Amino acid sequence: MKFTNVIVGCGGAGGWVAMLLAKSPDRAPLVLVDGDTIEERNLERQLFGPSDIGRNKALALSIKLKRMGLEVEAFKEYLRYGSKAWDRILGEEGQVRIYCCPDNHPCRMACLQLADMRREDGRQTVVAISGNEEFTAQADVYLPGWKGTDEDYRVKYPETVTATDGDPLHPPCTGEAVAVQPQRALANAVAAVNTAWLMELWAERITDETDELIRDMAPRGITYGKYNLNKN
Repeated sequence: MKFTNVIVGCGGAGGWVAMLLAKSPDRAPLVLVDGDTIEERNLERQLFGPSDIGRNKALALSIKLKRMGLEVEAFKEYLRYGSKAWDRILGEEGQVRIYCCPDNHPCRMACLQLADMRREDGRQTVVAISGNEEFTAQADVYLPGWKGTDEDYRVKYPETVTATDGDPLHPPCTGEAVAVQPQRALANAVAAVNTAWLMELWAERITDETDELIRDMAPRGITYGKYNLNKN
């Protein structure tokens, strides 16, 4: 199967996902999308070093991955309708696997909407969404065929549609800093592993013929807490 991997959000979980893909035997082409800049505070949990401070995250990560022999394309921008990255992914032939790893709902919405638009064009897309806080990590999968059903990420988590906290494209007009939820490298890494696992499970096996079978048997989400691991 011909497919392309896309990582949206190349900081915490996104960086760990990239390292997992770098060790994959598939070695599929990889598209990185992130408009954020590396700061000193990122170094304690993201896969960057002091020399990366001030660089764009997608670009800095692409340099590391190219050294590992991957075919990588980096977009130094936030994913949004009509952006260069959006148009590039929308027109990609073959299956696209979107690893959605931002820390805000507007970007998650963009990933879901992009997958929906690709389905309208007859193109297959699977979205795996990561999220984590200080001690918890979560991963969910979305297929565009689930739009509007109970399996739709936007239905399961309605705040995805309305929340704007942390949206880099629409910062607060007051100029006040947005409070940052503490995170740890372990939570980032766990979210990345679970996201990659769900992606492999669904993207490798999902077809129109097997959709109902997999839908009944396979988990759509994994939540890791400080003291427990729950599957739903």
